[in-house]
Amino acid sequence: MTPLDAFSDFNTPSPVRGVSDVVAYTIHNLGFWPTRSVVLVATGARHMGPVLRVNLEDISENEASALLDYLFDMMPTSLAEGEQVDRFFLLIFGEGGEVRTRQLTASLRQTPTLEEIQKDAAEAKICQAWIRAGMHITDTRGILFCDLLFIGSVSRWEMEPAEPAMVFSGFIDDIQKCPLYLDLMLKGSSVLPTEEQAVQAQSSPLNATNNQAEYQAWLD
Repeated sequence: MTPLDAFSDFNTPSPVRGVSDVVAYTIHNLGFWPTRSVVLVATGARHMGPVLRVNLEDISENEASALLDYLFDMMPTSLAEGEQVDRFFLLIFGEGGEVRTRQLTASLRQTPTLEEIQKDAAEAKICQAWIRAGMHITDTRGILFCDLLFIGSVSRWEMEPAEPAMVFSGFIDDIQKCPLYLDLMLKGSSVLPTEEQAVQAQSSPLNATNNQAEYQAWLD
């Protein structure tokens, strides 16, 4: 992966210095932890850029490359202050499910079992096609492929370019402890465990009435 010290000037509350910060930026932008998703995060030298998410399907390397080409065609080529998009990250989110929700809830969190980690490792194999697809973007568009990150149910993995392959880089609850995640929380941002919960929160009518009895009924 590209050393993230080079990105410490990003326009974020805390410097982006590691893969946990990249994931934190992504999920705070989305408002939830995705499942079965491919997320493209485009950046410049100083600004973190747009975040695009699509559902993850079992597709070939050529199909993955075509999808990334399509996403880049949709994406703005410049960011704030006219800065050009010249690098990107790919994030693959796995099944997640109840195990991930458990790990993201402090009162329920458990030490991950070897079986759970091995399951994440097996699921991360889907990343091989996306590694080559990311390299295709660098070759054809000249945009730097910084890293590919896989976020499973209990663990997170990152690209080892020399192989290329995915290597273990930590556990998902570490992301909730990184400075950028915490700073964004202090600024009022929140991340819900699932997309369904995020949709429900957005459609909540709690602030839609001045009728105090009705308002209290919703709260109850």
